[in-house]
Amino acid sequence: MENNSSNEPTELTENTDNEAPVSREELTSDPVSNKVWTIPNIISFFRLFLIPVIIWSYVFQKNYTLSIILFAVSALSDVADGFIARKFNMRSELGKLLDPVADKFTQGALMICLTVTYPFMLWLIAAFVVRETVMIIFGTILKKKTEHYSSAKWYGKVNTVIVEGSVLFLLVFGRLFSETVANKIAVSLTVLSIFSIFISLTLYVIYYLGIFKEIRERSENDG
Repeated sequence: MENNSSNEPTELTENTDNEAPVSREELTSDPVSNKVWTIPNIISFFRLFLIPVIIWSYVFQKNYTLSIILFAVSALSDVADGFIARKFNMRSELGKLLDPVADKFTQGALMICLTVTYPFMLWLIAAFVVRETVMIIFGTILKKKTEHYSSAKWYGKVNTVIVEGSVLFLLVFGRLFSETVANKIAVSLTVLSIFSIFISLTLYVIYYLGIFKEIRERSENDG
């Protein structure tokens, strides 16, 4: 979840006051490798494979219990992925990209499933797509400038907990309530999740702009 010295990104200083622009650990090649077929990466590929199966079981088979079980397997695999990567020093540059991609695609799959029951959650999907599109654009620019991807920040992780927790709650417990109550809960969780997405995206934009500003200033000073 990183090359020779000629391609190594400029070392940037860490701003401990607000996390931006960036710390050296995030962008240098020291902590991670360029390997592809590591155990954590294989687990991430497995999680990606589960996504269409989850959609198939929920939308087409209407086997909600199986959908929940499959999601639980995916979530446990995600935990195992991170543990193995850290414990056995199997972090890789690909894993740094692949793990959050698997997370986001899984979240998106669950949202797609729930729109069958709660059509208004299409607004959450739209907000989700906008956020991830912006994140991909900034991540791609950072990759081109530094040869590396940035690690997830705390506000991104909090957003993941809120959005995934809301979706998971509706997936597991939504059918235990009456339709009226379930819809009210779903509307509240959808609004909360959209607000969380907006806040985290705003903070990420500020973070990335800080990185790009420092890279530009360092380049001008070195030039």
